[in-house]
Parts: sequence; structure tokens; C-alpha cells
Amino acid sequence: MTRKGLLLPSKLGHILAALPELRDYTAAEGAFLPYKGRSYRWLSVTADRAGPSDDSR
Repeated sequence: MTRKGLLLPSKLGHILAALPELRDYTAAEGAFLPYKGRSYRWLSVTADRAGPSDDSR
């Protein structure tokens, strides 16, 4: 778990550069976005939703 300001300059920043819908949260929450053989997604984190989502199992 991190925030965009820390992730952008990290070694993972190239993923966000290649997937602007992930970077800008314009992809549907929980939607998988393929990138070089792997899939990425964003999920909001709140106190009432601390565990993994049901579709990640």
C-alpha cells in the first residue's frame, strides 16, 4: 500500500506511465489492466475494507 506521490518516482513508476488509466484512477476500481504479462489494478483502502476483495481469490 502506498500513495501515488511515492509510487511515481519508484521503480514501478514506468507501469503508471504506460497505464494512464491506472495512474489517474480512471479505470474501474478493481478492473485488471494487463502490462507486460502481468495484471495490475487499483482499489481504495478504507477502515471498513481492510481485507482483499472477493474477486481476488
